[in-house]
Amino acid sequence: MRNKLFRPLKNQEGVNQAKTNGLTAISKVSPIGRDKANDELDKAKTRQDQTIDGNDNLSADEKRTAKEQVAEAVRNAKQAVQTAQNQEGVN
Repeated sequence: MRNKLFRPLKNQEGVNQAKTNGLTAISKVSPIGRDKANDELDKAKTRQDQTIDGNDNLSADEKRTAKEQVAEAVRNAKQAVQTAQNQEGVN
């Protein structure tokens, strides 16, 4: 799951897909609560940031942009988790 959840993103479609991937990953963990879902998203973000930092093929600007897109995808996923009305919505 390390590189499948978030990859360097180049456009809004990539951000949307990353969000979907995050929510899908959350739904595969059962039972799960909001705190655990947010923790999983944070871990995925950390792994992806490390992957981005380790990619020597990206310029500093590309790395910054990719990390911003990952952060936005995580924020969106966390917002969806927080606004879920029940456990099923978190999943």
